[in-house]
Amino acid sequence: MFGVARVVLLLVLVGGVIAAGPLVWAFAAGFARDPALYADATYLLRVLFPFIYFMGLIGVGMGLLHVRGRFVVPAVGPMLLNIGLIAGAGVAWWRMQQPGQDASANPLAIGVLAGVAAWWLWMRVAATRQQIDVRSSIWPLQPEVRHVGRLLLPALAGLSVYQLQVIVGTQFASFLPEGGFTCLWYADRLVQFPMAMVGTAVATVALPVLSNARVKGGDTDEALSDVLQFSTFVVVPAAIGLYIVREPLIDLVFGWGHFDDRAVARTAAATGALAVSLVPGALNRVLTANLYSEERMAGPIVAGAAALIVQALCSWQWLEQDVEGLARAIAVASVAQLLVLTVLARRSGQRIAMPLRGVAATIAAAVCMVGALQGVDRAVASWTAGPRLAILVATGIAAYAVIAVALRHPEAQRLIQRFSSRR
Repeated sequence: MFGVARVVLLLVLVGGVIAAGPLVWAFAAGFARDPALYADATYLLRVLFPFIYFMGLIGVGMGLLHVRGRFVVPAVGPMLLNIGLIAGAGVAWWRMQQPGQDASANPLAIGVLAGVAAWWLWMRVAATRQQIDVRSSIWPLQPEVRHVGRLLLPALAGLSVYQLQVIVGTQFASFLPEGGFTCLWYADRLVQFPMAMVGTAVATVALPVLSNARVKGGDTDEALSDVLQFSTFVVVPAAIGLYIVREPLIDLVFGWGHFDDRAVARTAAATGALAVSLVPGALNRVLTANLYSEERMAGPIVAGAAALIVQALCSWQWLEQDVEGLARAIAVASVAQLLVLTVLARRSGQRIAMPLRGVAATIAAAVCMVGALQGVDRAVASWTAGPRLAILVATGIAAYAVIAVALRHPEAQRLIQRFSSRR
């Protein structure tokens, strides 16, 4: 697999570097209005295209490690990427402080490449320790490669629909007033943090769990119900918390230098709209993994296509509402995708349900959390961003946890039992 992946990714790398200019136009045609901005974007895309090569190899390695039940080692890799990005940002900031030096994104690009290269080396060492051959043949007609290819092509089609959604979002964002693209991107980064911790992480574990349950003839409906219940239990407070604390969070993280009060307000508006998409987004990832575990590759394509159409129509309708309108379009598209995935799963005879007790406890704990956060927020509204954010986060976690435990939420009980058994 690694050999074939290297050849394919190398072709993608070369093609991407050559066609960087048209690719920038395809993703953000609005940049062409500023020739200097368009040239900078094209240059940076060429510099960063090796990122695709390394991430493709990392994806193969992570899949092989996940199949063998190794989840911790692959989860460490993103930390190395973030370290490289932070180091690059630090170098960029240091250069800006030097006399006669202009702002440059080159250190950031180099930091990203260094981080992803470190991630690949980490993955390669882990794969070697698991006796996974990272120097496999490049011959594409091996039976294993053909089988993976038959499953991969429909999955790639589904991912291409997701990338089309990204293109739709960036195309509309490129026509926003100055700073709109950046505000929407920052808002998306804030939302992707809890999404990665909850939605993506749970879906990553769910895929092999559901696949093994089907192979062994287990109760897949019960396994899916447990995964959905856990996802909801964790992502609901994350969405509520992000929505309520978005203003002090953005002010603390981004409200420096040229990022003025208007930029903070625009980013907060987009974050609030995107926070709504956290719950359906996390459930979408689980239901998509469920369809993949059944080798029903067409389902995610249909759901993604429906979401793409909804996003494009809503973005066109709400473009005048600035970044909040585009963020709201993404949230509505996420709900549409969830509805389609649910219908597809039910048509296959699968039961999608969560225990009423868990749903009721989640709703009750969420309502109490909202009340506690709103009360505390009014009391500390005059505080500076840092202390205000800290007290709000602590209050939200405490309120949700206390009510969930008091109502004997099934997931809260499981967590308590796990911690108790480790003592």
